Amino acid sequence: MNEIFRRSLHYLPSYAILGEMVINTGRAVYLHEKGVDGIIDISPFTCMNAIVCEAIYSKISRDHDNIPIKVLYFDGNARDWDQDVEMFMELVRDYRVRKRSMVDYGRRHKSMSL
Repeated sequence: MNEIFRRSLHYLPSYAILGEMVINTGRAVYLHEKGVDGIIDISPFTCMNAIVCEAIYSKISRDHDNIPIKVLYFDGNARDWDQDVEMFMELVRDYRVRKRSMVDYGRRHKSMSL
């Protein structure tokens, strides 16, 4: 948990804000560092923690190579999620290609400077 709290400090400091908002924001940064290609946050409809996180996720995404982050809200009613998930997966696939290009460019760039 200390790793998660440390990663959330820039967005929601755990010494000032308690609750799952700090965990969710820190975990998003942690997951990016571990190499995931996209993050989905599943939350109950009208959850204040999720609404706050969703507002912060855009900054986390910008700060971390524009990794796709999506919040899915559930209200207990049946819904077809195929379209939402497919659009998100398209963003994930695009991100994966960009990420590979960034890594390849970084390797070529470093080898050119040697």
